[in-house]
Amino acid sequence: MKRYLLVMLCLLFLPMTANAGTAALEFNDESAEMRLDVPLSEDSYGKVMVGGRLLFNDDEETEMASVEFKVVGDPGSVPGLEVGAGFVGYVGESHDVYDFNNVGIALMADYAPPTLQGLGFSVRASYAPDIFSWQDSDGLFEFNTRVYYALTPKVKVYAGYQSIEGEIDGLSRGVDLDKETRVGLMLVF
Repeated sequence: MKRYLLVMLCLLFLPMTANAGTAALEFNDESAEMRLDVPLSEDSYGKVMVGGRLLFNDDEETEMASVEFKVVGDPGSVPGLEVGAGFVGYVGESHDVYDFNNVGIALMADYAPPTLQGLGFSVRASYAPDIFSWQDSDGLFEFNTRVYYALTPKVKVYAGYQSIEGEIDGLSRGVDLDKETRVGLMLVF
């Protein structure tokens, strides 16, 4: 597990040629998640970014790392809307017996209309099918949403809900890897 974490963290230190990376920390009494997204390039069509995160959840006994490669941009017709898509890789363990490695696709949207003066909403979903799942995993689905307020253009506070469910080889039901409400702080650099 530590070997995978080291590889994923090294990917985050690729040479950066653009601005607007983010670092976030979210938590509650039973879990915490740290996330870092760094831009690889940016043009008039959007940004290409690589990111990673670490998740610890005592309730579900989950330790997870993920790395993602995504493209995000402004569709142009709706002020304050940013949409994106990408690939995400997961590695982790849960409930002390369930090891998972997954690769999936992710879709995301962020909407902060200028009329709400700093208030915004975001949603994200990702899915890793059986064909891209290894070890004890037959698939993985993640959904998260959050409401945030930009204190300044570079500081956001938020509250959100996240659900990550894994499918286990041989079981007909899914296993909750993470199902929590958290508060957090995001810094834009």
